[in-house]
Amino acid sequence: MKRRTVLLGGAGLAGAAALAGLGAMTFRLHATPRRAPDLTAAHLATLRDLPRAPGPRVLFVGNSMTLRHDLAARIGARAQAEGAAPQIAVAAARGARLIETQRIAAFRAVLESGWDILVLQDFSTVSLRAPDRWGSAFAMQAMAKVAQPRAVVLFPTWAFPPRHRVYSRGAGALSRPPADPGTFAQAIIAHYEGVARSHGWHRAPVTEAFLPDATPWLEEDLHHPNPAGTARLADVLWQSLARTLA
Repeated sequence: MKRRTVLLGGAGLAGAAALAGLGAMTFRLHATPRRAPDLTAAHLATLRDLPRAPGPRVLFVGNSMTLRHDLAARIGARAQAEGAAPQIAVAAARGARLIETQRIAAFRAVLESGWDILVLQDFSTVSLRAPDRWGSAFAMQAMAKVAQPRAVVLFPTWAFPPRHRVYSRGAGALSRPPADPGTFAQAIIAHYEGVARSHGWHRAPVTEAFLPDATPWLEEDLHHPNPAGTARLADVLWQSLARTLA
């Protein structure tokens, strides 16, 4: 063991330093969480004090991908149609990442208020550079550790159409643009599936549902789901949730 440590000394320490640097960069870049509309102090207090209703409690945490076109309400309607009655709540803000949301002091009290299932959605325009993947996995694990749900469902995003800006300029420093939607989809699936497997969680097959071309499911910005896309999301996410509720 000591020999291995010595042999890895230079490269290992350099690699560890690089990872630490990437992690520190991630935290610095995303130190200030966005709060509107459903991560404000008032909304978080409402979630913290939400009266317990019969049935499992489900908390969605994400950003505008989660907020569009009443996704949570659509999932609730599908659940009721199949005789289920989950209590669904949403903690999300436009443009927020999970690594930002988990920093909000009042959010911890929400996580501690008793949820059976967490549904975690991260990223939007990000082309999954190493610091982003690291921060995402860290935040997911941190949230689950506090909430202690009986199940976690990961809600991936999708590969945008070729005309989306992510293919021309990526997502900022150290971000290599994806080569094409197929490559981007593989990277998204690999990230979420890797996190899910490492913790025994569930990954909803959202990315696959938007292949081979997400255009029909997106608004004119080629980014957010349109009503048809949100309906498709509701179907896929409910199927994954239903398996955790069985």
